Order: sequence, then structure tokens, then C-alpha cells
Amino acid sequence: MIHNLSLAATLPSPGEASSINLPGISVTVGEMLETLRQTGGQAERDRVTHQRDEGVEKIVASWPGRIDNQRALALGFVADKRFDDIIERFRQDDMETRS
Repeated sequence: MIHNLSLAATLPSPGEASSINLPGISVTVGEMLETLRQTGGQAERDRVTHQRDEGVEKIVASWPGRIDNQRALALGFVADKRFDDIIERFRQDDMETRS
């Protein structure tokens, strides 16, 4: 994230095409929960409950299934490779500051 923000600040003005889809990863909720179990243990996984929320469903349903981020990659922006890397970075950066 820091790399992408720093890069964005140094790019010349894009002119008319001012929006860029930043690179990311596609991961299902099931994959997220399995990663949580693998990295945090079953007790952490069990803290997550499933509860239907129509407001959240409407928001998520409006999101695109895939995003073309080739322009951003060509400019040097980078994407996380694995979801467990995101969780580990959160634990290192955010959880330590809350302790």
C-alpha cells in the first residue's frame, strides 16, 4: 500500500484518463475464513458468525466481479500476492499498535 501511494504521488498528471484501478487480489469469503483458521487457529475462525444483512448484500452486489488493472501494473503499481500476506501485515502493523 505504501509503495502504491508513494508511486501515485510521483506520477505525472494523467490528463483526461485520471482514474486508475489499483491492483488487488480476488478472494472468496470462504478463502478468507480458511486463511483466518490457518493463521489464527480454529478459535479465531469460530469468532466469525454468518448473519444476513440486506444492506451489506446490496453494497457487495454492486461491486464488479473483476477489475482490469493492467494500466496500473504497467505504471509500476503492485498487488498483494496472497491473502495471508494481508492478514500477517495487519497483525504486524495494526495489532501491535493496539497492544
